[in-house]
Amino acid sequence: VESKTVGRWSGIGWGLGYLGSMVCLVLCLPWVEAGRFDYVFLLVALWWLVWSLPLFFMVSDRSPATPPPSVSVFSQLANTWRRIRANRPLFRFFMAYFLYNDGIATTIAFAALYASHTLGFSAPDTLKLLVVVQLSAAFGAFGLGALSDRLGHVRVIVWTLVVWCVVILAAVLVTSEAGFWCVALV
Repeated sequence: VESKTVGRWSGIGWGLGYLGSMVCLVLCLPWVEAGRFDYVFLLVALWWLVWSLPLFFMVSDRSPATPPPSVSVFSQLANTWRRIRANRPLFRFFMAYFLYNDGIATTIAFAALYASHTLGFSAPDTLKLLVVVQLSAAFGAFGLGALSDRLGHVRVIVWTLVVWCVVILAAVLVTSEAGFWCVALV
């Protein structure tokens, strides 16, 4: 991938991942509506297995050109950590990614809890909300991936995080199901 199109290809990868998750959620919906959550776990496990098969069968593990040194895993980890710390831009990237990705994952997890426990969403309605969020995320990934090639990756990530903060604030202030649906579309 050429460096000038990394954002676009990253956006395509993330967008397809969101669409795939959305399809899995839609397939789970009948079982959630029937209260058969045990089948939901089975379907999700099978979903992951099926989509992992191409990796298992089509990607070969390349043997290293030289045998790995006979050092402990912990010393390799310490060496890797030192090398990352020595590369200041890489270290900043990893720290920022860890912080914002953890924040996003936490927000998504708590959005479902907030919807069900605070706003009274039923399990099927919460799942439908997550489907809408996945669709919104897919469109965002496709669009912002291409935009990041033009405006710069850091700038797009920062502006995306600003929008996330506004959306989270709006979600906290919303007191109705309809309002939460509107926030979820962003």
